[in-house]
Amino acid sequence: MFLKQNTKIPEQATHILVFSKNAYGEYPTPGHVIVKDAYLPREKPKRIVFHDETGEKGEVSGTVTVSRASDEASFDEYSLHWGKSATRKIASSSFLKDIPKGAAMEAKDDPDVYAVTHYMSRGTKVPDGATHLIVFSKNSHGELHSPASVKVVDNLKACLNATDDDCPSGVTAKGSDPEVFSVQRAKAEASVTHYVLYFGTRACESVEGSSGAKNGHISDLPVDGSADYELPADLTVPAGTTHVLAFAKNRYGESEVCVSASFVPKTGSEKKEL
Repeated sequence: MFLKQNTKIPEQATHILVFSKNAYGEYPTPGHVIVKDAYLPREKPKRIVFHDETGEKGEVSGTVTVSRASDEASFDEYSLHWGKSATRKIASSSFLKDIPKGAAMEAKDDPDVYAVTHYMSRGTKVPDGATHLIVFSKNSHGELHSPASVKVVDNLKACLNATDDDCPSGVTAKGSDPEVFSVQRAKAEASVTHYVLYFGTRACESVEGSSGAKNGHISDLPVDGSADYELPADLTVPAGTTHVLAFAKNRYGESEVCVSASFVPKTGSEKKEL
């Protein structure tokens, strides 16, 4: 016997019973099976929020916040995936995490909504073709077809490559009393919040990953302020310093690319090695 789709379960029914029967009646003891009502979740999460905190290209990290469904009775967890659109998963390796319904936590950006969260660790690669994070309500029978979604914005730090327009154009060390370091501004400063000055042990061009040339922090210069920095007379220059370096920086990190100028400290100002 085949039960048609959407067959209603009578009130209080928990089993299907099968009796043997002939012309004289039914055998009193039936075979039986428990009726398990297979159903998909009925409610989807209200929304999903994610803000990338990593400045590296093609990588993301940060907290995924899922605003919980109004009624969670029909499912057990939220299933997080990479999506190629707001509704469809990428073709392979889309799955990220099953997040249990768990205890209610107040969403930071909406005190009237409760949420569950998942932290995406630093260096998480964005798969080819992925443009969204999508989250489904899920139970033992499957996922609700309709997800909540958020477009993934890959936030970048300034000056990823030496030829980018948001890199400082140069830096000079001028004067001797006082000594002044002057940053030549980037062609485009929209993605820059600060120029960062360091003492250096070599020129930027002579080391791959120029941050390895740093020999001590000097100052962060806000991009909306002066690009000149007067070296305080009482500031001790680290031993081994031969250059001044300038990097671009924004809220997502500091560039690995810099510009540099030769810098010879005044006699007696260099910190002695112990």
